[in-house]
Amino acid sequence: MNPYQRIIKAIDPTLNARWVEGFIRLQYGTLDHLSTTDFEREIDLFRGEFQQEDEQTWEDNARSYGL
Repeated sequence: MNPYQRIIKAIDPTLNARWVEGFIRLQYGTLDHLSTTDFEREIDLFRGEFQQEDEQTWEDNARSYGL
């Protein structure tokens, strides 16, 4: 688990951190500049409409980023 995934898990341990990180990477080229508040906002977005996508979509996206 990388540092970004640890942040995600600390905020919401019920989510698949790889999928959430992949989702966040769709919006940002890098994640180093994001604050905890930014991660919380992105996780809220993922929990909403975006999590409704099928699991294979999120798995494929995570793998496309090498996660």
